[in-house]
Amino acid sequence: MSKGSKYIIVVFSLAVAALHFIIGPHYTGCCKVFFTSYLTDIVLPMNVYLLFQVALRPKLSLKRSVTIGYLATFLIGLSVEMSQYFGIPIFGSTYDPLDIFMYFLGATAGVIFDLLIIQTLERKTNK
Repeated sequence: MSKGSKYIIVVFSLAVAALHFIIGPHYTGCCKVFFTSYLTDIVLPMNVYLLFQVALRPKLSLKRSVTIGYLATFLIGLSVEMSQYFGIPIFGSTYDPLDIFMYFLGATAGVIFDLLIIQTLERKTNK
């Protein structure tokens, strides 16, 4: 993975971190329920997927790293939500089946971002 791709992923990670500080638990602005309940359930898995790619790409083929990164990311989110379902508070305490769908969307968005943006940059860098 090129330095440019890693730079994009680091900037995205910093933006996700900043979003957490801006939104936080006391956010009262526009679309409060969506921002505090679902937006983070989309951008966090997307970010986790991209960080998996930084770790996996040097060792695995594109297809394998995408598959493993996607499955691992979704399964982490699913495990968190199922823990909440059984009363074990991990990264929150309220089970919401819509969160599972948001994790799916986030992991899928990570793959799309990777294949459309990161891989385009990688192809241009390798020419």
